[in-house]
Amino acid sequence: MFDKYLYNADFADREYRDMLRESRQGIDLTKDELIALDELISPLINKGQPLSHILKEHAENIPISERTLYNYIGKNYLTVRNIDMRRTVRYKKRKRTQDVKVSPLKKVNHHYKDFLKELETDPGVRVVEMDTVIGTKGGKVLQTLYWRNEKLMVAFLLDSKEMQGTVNTFDVLEERLGTELFKTLFPIVLTDNGTEFADPDLFECGRDGKRRTKLYYCDPRHSEQKGEIEKNHEYIRYILPQGTSFDDLTQEKVDLMMSHINSTARPSLRGKSPIELTLQHFGNDTVEKLGQHIIKADDVCLKPELLK
Repeated sequence: MFDKYLYNADFADREYRDMLRESRQGIDLTKDELIALDELISPLINKGQPLSHILKEHAENIPISERTLYNYIGKNYLTVRNIDMRRTVRYKKRKRTQDVKVSPLKKVNHHYKDFLKELETDPGVRVVEMDTVIGTKGGKVLQTLYWRNEKLMVAFLLDSKEMQGTVNTFDVLEERLGTELFKTLFPIVLTDNGTEFADPDLFECGRDGKRRTKLYYCDPRHSEQKGEIEKNHEYIRYILPQGTSFDDLTQEKVDLMMSHINSTARPSLRGKSPIELTLQHFGNDTVEKLGQHIIKADDVCLKPELLK
């Protein structure tokens, strides 16, 4: 007798769609090929070389196109990240990705009242305030981090105001600094309720799943609870006035701007600059890993001409 089969159109359609979806996932390289590519590309990018230059000199050893390579870096398949490159080529996206909505329950024990309790328990704990500065609508933004003790502020250029980018900044900083130094620099982070910071778990835990910091949120519509970083943003606006597009900026220019801001003496620091105090507390190596360098007092410029 012949075997009999019952054809189910819905089941067949689901199987086809699953197969189609799976065929579009992953990358077209073996594990060994990806490792070899990373060992070639990442050190050269860390030297400041643009991808166009790398591809020209090593075309025979790179089995993918320039656009695919940018995609690999953007998806964190390689050791280097977008933040490590002087300029990230922007391609028109088919559709804008949106951050996944996060349940308010995730913020339980992460509210401002919990932050105050933490300060009561450990009054001398170092606090870092976090925020974003907007350029023009829909364009690049700056993610800012401000240490209350030293009044040091650093900024990272992001393609958009989405949580994937703000979390990636933490991942990159942990890699640069090392986990132990990261924990020392970021024991507590205070931010607002923006969607770009919505999931505390992603910030508090590194890629290895281990806790690296504690994140707390200001009360809604109470930005004064992290007023120091809000006030310090005025320095950025001296150089990048309200309404200025950030799209032509590079991370190198942002680091230069922040170095000038951090080299500005503050009366509240008894005439010292934030970068001088940070150098005393953490040393030159840490300051460099944060993308900063000291600017001579007479060379400090807080005008738009700095980035021209």
